[in-house]
Amino acid sequence: MAKIAVVGCGAIGGLAGFYMARAREPVLFVDQNADHVRAIRERGISVNGVYGPMAIGPQRASTPAEIPEPLDGLVFLACKSQATEGAVQGIAPHLTPEASGVSLHTATNEDTIARTVGRRRTTRGLPAHGGA
Repeated sequence: MAKIAVVGCGAIGGLAGFYMARAREPVLFVDQNADHVRAIRERGISVNGVYGPMAIGPQRASTPAEIPEPLDGLVFLACKSQATEGAVQGIAPHLTPEASGVSLHTATNEDTIARTVGRRRTTRGLPAHGGA
């Protein structure tokens, strides 16, 4: 079972997942773009920021249709705001009662997430873009 999943692996989700995976947390990266998923599986993720270039090797990644296991921990949602409802619906069949949704959006999307996972299982995160 996936204890940590990142849904939406662009700038915010990719960076958040990168640092969790770099800290040896078992992250499942989920993205709707199959080419992006394949790149994460085959090459991993590279970041070049104020700390210089960093990389992690190949990671577990899937499209929502390919999610290989139940999501039963923290599910970080970092997709575009207008894609949130579709992203939550795409992962909903894989969520266990123990799963919690964490919004890593730059806009407020907790209500959208809470409609599927429940208010008590929804948390807002605040992404900080600086210092990659």
